[in-house]
Amino acid sequence: LSARTPICAHTHTMSISSHSQSQFIHQIQALIILDSSGQRQYAKYYHKADGMAKLDTVEKQKQFERRLWEKNSKMMSTSEPDVCLLDNHLCVYILETDLFFYLIADDQQNEIILSEVLLSITDALNMIFRNQLEKRTFLDNFDLILLTIDEVIDDGIIMEIDALNVAKRVDKTEGLGLSEETDALAQVVKNAKEQLSGFTSSFFSF
Repeated sequence: LSARTPICAHTHTMSISSHSQSQFIHQIQALIILDSSGQRQYAKYYHKADGMAKLDTVEKQKQFERRLWEKNSKMMSTSEPDVCLLDNHLCVYILETDLFFYLIADDQQNEIILSEVLLSITDALNMIFRNQLEKRTFLDNFDLILLTIDEVIDDGIIMEIDALNVAKRVDKTEGLGLSEETDALAQVVKNAKEQLSGFTSSFFSF
């Protein structure tokens, strides 16, 4: 990764001295992606983050993931992330077709910032995969998934929350040919989310 400025709690662009970094910079404990049956497709646990001692083995992690999936497996696909608490972890999640994306942090973190981080990942992937973000596409393009995640989160530290910037960096690295259409794809993603959000609001107003 190139040198970039972490996303910080008080301003999103300030640089921070090392002794105060953990106090101000938003930390991610884990990013988890499960399929519609709760099976792990991807999981990255950032063990340097605070509060990770109880999830220090693969067995404990998979038990946590199963409970997480059982807690919200009945949710319907929406345009915005939802939030839950599990074992003092703040869990922000969203369903994309047949994939559950979870962002895990301690319960003192800002859920709005975490939601933006999660959307920066899923929106960027929707741009890269031309709104075909699903399990089959995910498995066929795992390297692009990893690259996209690394553009947003570096060792548990949030580095970027602009999905368009993320997609363009991945495009530049991989030569996907998105440069001329990324802006249009960003607008398509935005419009789709607005339409789905409006439909959901109207549906539940009855």
